[in-house]
Amino acid sequence: MDITNSAADFMTQTMDAIASYGADNIIAAMAMLVALFTGIFTAYQAFLTRKHNRLSVKPDVTTWINEDNAGGYYIVRCDVKNNGIGPAIIRDYSVFYEGHKIGSNENRKALEAAIEEKIEAQGGIIRKSVAVFGKDYPFPAGAEHTLLEIQIPTDMQFDKKPYQDFVDKFDADFTYECIYGKTFTHSTKDSKISSN
Repeated sequence: MDITNSAADFMTQTMDAIASYGADNIIAAMAMLVALFTGIFTAYQAFLTRKHNRLSVKPDVTTWINEDNAGGYYIVRCDVKNNGIGPAIIRDYSVFYEGHKIGSNENRKALEAAIEEKIEAQGGIIRKSVAVFGKDYPFPAGAEHTLLEIQIPTDMQFDKKPYQDFVDKFDADFTYECIYGKTFTHSTKDSKISSN
């Protein structure tokens, strides 16, 4: 058997089959194949773009304790910031004191009253500020809020340790969503950072 003849015969048979099928049909089949690959590639690119978009608007809520001395007062604040690119829609916000839940954003007035009660019981605090997130609050990207601020007058006998300990007894848990509806959580128990 001669390989050259069998290869030539194969090519002749293939060309005859193509010729009998028709050039128009072959061009149409190739166009369909190109369209199929283009559709698959476009769907994959759309998947990657959607994944990127979800990551690019992810909110990132962080908290920290901030201390300062200003105008004869020792100031302790618990601040929260959305470091993400997209807004954080606050779904649930609960506050704890010494590990016990004292309220949530389901009843803001009761939560604010419970925090005020703890501040009054501490004593020595001249000025105070309490801010509570409402339910479904859209916390903008880059925004920062002070959740709790206390101010204590300083004098020669001033000891800031009891007030630091007092603020450290508070914790907050956040459940929030990005604009795509993905749920995230943040707890101050896991991320208390002191910046002096």
